Amino acid sequence: MPIAGRTNGQHALPATFGFKVAVWIDELLRHTERLGQAAPRLFVAMLGGGGAGTYASLGKMGLPVQAGIGRLLGFGEFIIESAGSDQALQTVDHIPYPEQLYLEICGLIFPNGEQASPDEPDSGDD
Repeated sequence: MPIAGRTNGQHALPATFGFKVAVWIDELLRHTERLGQAAPRLFVAMLGGGGAGTYASLGKMGLPVQAGIGRLLGFGEFIIESAGSDQALQTVDHIPYPEQLYLEICGLIFPNGEQASPDEPDSGDD
């Protein structure tokens, strides 16, 4: 059965309803394949334990416990170590004057105060 084809919201050359359904089925099959490919990257075990995922309550057993739980659930393993597992930043208690650090970083990113205000449109001269 011929139907009006559509392109950019306008009528185009005639098409058949069967062709239209075939396109929908193809799209659904490709999306289903993408979901299957994404699953191993999405389903990973990130346990952490303790405050802010630092393994504080698990200590040295943190990574093995996380890997074991991941295996039990059929998940992949979270590769990046937690901040609490023998890293240099583990000993930093706080950052003194965070607002000063923020201003210094902004100064590096936007030298000479060239930062556009939120009210001004970007001129696009970059």
